[in-house]
Amino acid sequence: MEVGSTDLQLEVQYGAKSGFSPFTPKGYKPLTFSHSFTQRPNLFHSLQTLNSLDSNPPAQALVPFLTIAVETASLSTSGVNIALEASETAFGIIKSEKVAYLAVEPGANRLFTDDTDVEVIWESFFTGFAVDGWNDGCNYFNFINRYSQSPLVVASKNSRVGDDGGWLRSCNLRANRVGLVVDEDRDGDNERSHPKEEVSILAMTSSFVSSGEILSCDTLFPGALSTYNDGLVQLVQGVKVTDNNAQFITTTNLTSLALTDPALCNGQACLASGNNSLTPSQAAQVPTVANDGSSVAPVPASLAGDYFYDELQLAMLEDQYRVTAPTRIFLKNTSSLLSTSFLNIGKTNIVVDSGAYLAIYVDGAIAIAANANIAAYIVATGEVRIAQNVTYEGSITSGTQIITEGSSTFDAISVQIIFQAFVVFINLYC
Repeated sequence: MEVGSTDLQLEVQYGAKSGFSPFTPKGYKPLTFSHSFTQRPNLFHSLQTLNSLDSNPPAQALVPFLTIAVETASLSTSGVNIALEASETAFGIIKSEKVAYLAVEPGANRLFTDDTDVEVIWESFFTGFAVDGWNDGCNYFNFINRYSQSPLVVASKNSRVGDDGGWLRSCNLRANRVGLVVDEDRDGDNERSHPKEEVSILAMTSSFVSSGEILSCDTLFPGALSTYNDGLVQLVQGVKVTDNNAQFITTTNLTSLALTDPALCNGQACLASGNNSLTPSQAAQVPTVANDGSSVAPVPASLAGDYFYDELQLAMLEDQYRVTAPTRIFLKNTSSLLSTSFLNIGKTNIVVDSGAYLAIYVDGAIAIAANANIAAYIVATGEVRIAQNVTYEGSITSGTQIITEGSSTFDAISVQIIFQAFVVFINLYC
């Protein structure tokens, strides 16, 4: 997910009957995303200023009348071309205007808890080139999520097929669908038909309050080991930690119990950073995907895709697990009000194929058996206990404590790919 803004002034699009025609130069501004998307994101955009306004609304129409244009086929994983859209309206002097945007990968059943503990479920998707004009009739699009009442909806054009410009209007909203059309002005002519445009739609269950503490990859996984909620990290003899944090582990509480062969962080004696990896607001954002409990134990030896378990205990006891594609495992327990879930990872070898990853979220505790070889990114609300001689590649974040035993090694490999899982695991990870 990426939220940002940019300024537009000289980059303008308009129709043939516009007051800007024919002498005003046309153009688009390239916008490069800073976030690395693994698939083409939905794009939402909105003007934030009216610096060019030279009329007296509502008694008079906005002059100039400006919306946002997205160049057809320019939206990609790396960026997009955008401009101010004057459609076929009257000429006006254009000053610099600020445009805000949100880019997010398509997906459904996402959730987060806001600063007032309101749980918000949301989704985003493309319509394809399927939204035509006001005179062409309403175009309906079904939601993927199931809502008990009409959700809040945001939509933005992601193309400019019609040379007359235009902007989106809603023509229907129900709990299961939204209707959209492209409307046009009647300044240059009275027709309001329009060729089919591509649109991004975002729907959510309610409004929300947020402090703006949006998770980043480095925040969720700041190193090989980290805790939040003032959790503890306990290291013993022979433990080796390799990441980019010098001798520091992101935690407020660190104990090292070794009398000989002390634990080392990047070749130095380990120290606590003195801060949590997540604030309470950030921790509430993980995960954003709703666990519907649709998966049935045991965990398969060949892993690809999403797995949703609602179990008191879940085990991974095969000799080997092969991860052949991006994989996320979610575990919770709703059968008991007294106990959270427990994931038992045995003496196993987790092999991750090129281009794949394994991300695990447990609302509860995790135990990893001795001599296991693990490649995964783990977030657990409870304790994570790692037995002796474990080789671990990836990162572990715990909301309670991380307990290690002798001679285990932890190597924090890059988390950039994983974060496409959790901005959907956050949605866990970016």
